[in-house]
Amino acid sequence: MQLPKLPVPALFPGKNRAPPMSEHYPENAIGQDCVTWCQVCKRFTRHRLDRVAVASHAAKAGPCLEHGARVELTKAQTKRRESQRQKELFP
Repeated sequence: MQLPKLPVPALFPGKNRAPPMSEHYPENAIGQDCVTWCQVCKRFTRHRLDRVAVASHAAKAGPCLEHGARVELTKAQTKRRESQRQKELFP
């Protein structure tokens, strides 16, 4: 499903001005998805709603569902990093 391209949100005027706090959703929305601005895609995309904090009753937009998850390490890379870590721990 392709979402329509919406205009880029306006920049916040003034020096050292930060964007407003992210929108929070009710607890029953956790695990759903919402449409919000993605800094990577530079457009409005679907984001998963995650819990704000442990034992919290609020949710906020989590990772983007459009540009895919991070690439997992291969077995060789994992083995190499683990052996390197062992060498650092036990020289």
